[in-house]
Amino acid sequence: PDGASANDLYIFDNELHIKPPSPNPFCTFDRSLGVWVDPRTESDWTTELYARREVTSMSRANFIIHCVDFGVFNEAEGIQAASGTISTTMQSIIDGLPTEEQFQAAVIWAASSTIFRTNPLVINMAAAIFIDEWTLDEVFGVEWPEPLPSWPEGKLHP
Repeated sequence: PDGASANDLYIFDNELHIKPPSPNPFCTFDRSLGVWVDPRTESDWTTELYARREVTSMSRANFIIHCVDFGVFNEAEGIQAASGTISTTMQSIIDGLPTEEQFQAAVIWAASSTIFRTNPLVINMAAAIFIDEWTLDEVFGVEWPEPLPSWPEGKLHP
């Protein structure tokens, strides 16, 4: 047929058919049903999301600007945090961490020029001002995996 490539065609019941476009890159085509099937489960989707979160980061400067924008720090604390100093607000969040994580959080903050989305200090700072995981993803620019076809229209996450 005009405009169809060999990859778009398949034979079923001795008839030539054209595959419809794939709804997302995860799908495989079921020739017997003539439909694309997404084999992912919610667990697969969640695993992919966590992998994306794990590698997402931003510069300390951008993170601090976002913190000021979201009201985590005032401008004076933001300038203090930019130098690696732990502000009063940050110290209160660090103090809320388990004892064995407090030293590590302080050292990582003081030494890091890159702030990772999954840093426990970041997660606790977000929780302290009621920013949920989904909003934190937006702050860091995490791109969510394609929604599963089984989810209702408009649902982006479980």
